[in-house]
Formats: sequence, structure tokens, C-alpha cells
Amino acid sequence: MPRVFRLSVAGLLALLLTGCFVSKTALIQPDQAAQVFDGKTSYTRSSLGDDGQTWVEDEQGSLSTVDGGYVARSDEDKDDAPILLRQAFDGYYVTQQAGKDEFYYDLARIEGDRLYLYHFTCGDEDQRHVNAGLIDSLAGKGDDLRCSVSDFGKLVRVFKARLDAGALPKSLYIIK
Repeated sequence: MPRVFRLSVAGLLALLLTGCFVSKTALIQPDQAAQVFDGKTSYTRSSLGDDGQTWVEDEQGSLSTVDGGYVARSDEDKDDAPILLRQAFDGYYVTQQAGKDEFYYDLARIEGDRLYLYHFTCGDEDQRHVNAGLIDSLAGKGDDLRCSVSDFGKLVRVFKARLDAGALPKSLYIIK
């Protein structure tokens, strides 16, 4: 499963075991994508340390623009679909990456050359968003729940609710 703003191979494999937000059709078109990192060519990724307070650098790679989005690659990466970013609210962007048969979504906050990625996963608690009509459906079991979405504005409301509940980013990318 592709995952937004390139993860190392180990990080990508870990996310295969967790639920995600998906759609059958793209919620972000290339002409809607924000070009926030044009002219930048590299990144350094850090993850939260065991204390949950400090960032620990764990990857460096290159950044390129492709098809209205960005592709970030480390030495371990082969090829991946571009990540499109679309403004959601107040410095926050929804990210979209195409997979084999569907599109994957996450939330990012951008402050200058820093991109904070949340790595939101679908969970049982999202049933309330299904009941409210913000998520189309939940499928799967346990850690493999998938939230199907079909409306950008509704997805933004779900991600905003996560922020309001205190969600913190899991990765920090310094874009150079």
C-alpha cells in the first residue's frame, strides 16, 4: 500500500498492518494541488523518539515534482506515485497518493520548510463519522480497518476532529 510522503521500507511495511483512509476516485485533482515546495530538492525525515517529545532523524532523500505533486525518495526507495497536497485549513493540507486500485489520504501541517505528517489510521472510533455521514463506510477488522471516503470537505472535517481531540504528528520532514 503506498503511503503519503514516502516512508522508509520498514515504515511502509508497518503501515500495511494498520487501517487507512481511502477512496476509489481521486479527491484531489492536479489543478487543485498546492505547490508549496517548488524549487526544493531534498528532505530529512525525523520520527518521534521513545519519549514522544523529541524528533530523531531517520532518513534523508531527494524530492522532485511529478504530475502536479511531489515524489520523495530515499536510497532504499524504488519508485512511487506522486503525493498531491491540497489546502484544508490554517496551514493544514490533505495529502493524496494513488495506490494500485485506490487513493490514500493523510493530514500534514506545513510551517515554512517543515512538514509535519500525522499518519492517521482508521479505527473503531470512526464509526461515529460513518453515522454522521462524513465517512462512507468502515471495512475490515482490528488493525486493518479502512475508512472509505468520497468527499474532500467531509474528509477535512474528520481530520479536523482528530486535531481537536489532540492528535499529534508522527513524522517531521525538513524540506530543503
